Amino acid sequence: MKHKRSWLRFLLPLAVCAVLSVPVQIGLYRSALGEGHFDAAVVLGAAVYGPAPSPVFAARLDFALDLLNTKRVRFVILTGGTRSTATPTEADVGLRYLLDRGADPESLLLERESRTTLENLCFAHAIGRAAGVQSYVIVSDPLHLRRALVYAADSGMRATPGATPYTRYQSFLPRARFLARESYFYSRRLLFGASACPTTQHSTSAQVADESALRSVH
Repeated sequence: MKHKRSWLRFLLPLAVCAVLSVPVQIGLYRSALGEGHFDAAVVLGAAVYGPAPSPVFAARLDFALDLLNTKRVRFVILTGGTRSTATPTEADVGLRYLLDRGADPESLLLERESRTTLENLCFAHAIGRAAGVQSYVIVSDPLHLRRALVYAADSGMRATPGATPYTRYQSFLPRARFLARESYFYSRRLLFGASACPTTQHSTSAQVADESALRSVH
């Protein structure tokens, strides 16, 4: 019994440190985009309100448009499906938003099936490969990108983080909630290892523009 207690006294502080290190890793992750040019920006999906993107999604789309307009990327891959056939996909809402702001439709590729961050990246990678894309910028909110870049590496993508400077997660409470959510999913990835890319029913040919239950908080 004494031997077991001594092991518990040793392991408990380690477990506490491991748990606390996850939000620290996420919060301190250097997610701002540096210099350079890339083949494509992958915009991770987020909630939509009918035909309009949520403020969180719009902030990601605005940054992708900046990258496109300054010719730092050749393509923008818009990701995200829908949970109901009665509502448009996140990708299609993002498409309309960018077209309304003058984006070149030939530069926009669509991925309409994903519902989670892992699916966003896996399915976008398949579309990017078909279009000859080799280098990617992953566009999302700063606190989302630690996990997203791990998933990107798991899927074989050569990716760079691109945190939107327009993120809506500015005040303490929204940031704390988002950090808690990301800490949970990132901890699962660390504990259980990489997941294989899900299969998708859509064709992997480039579709030129012509964490599912919790998606609304993205």
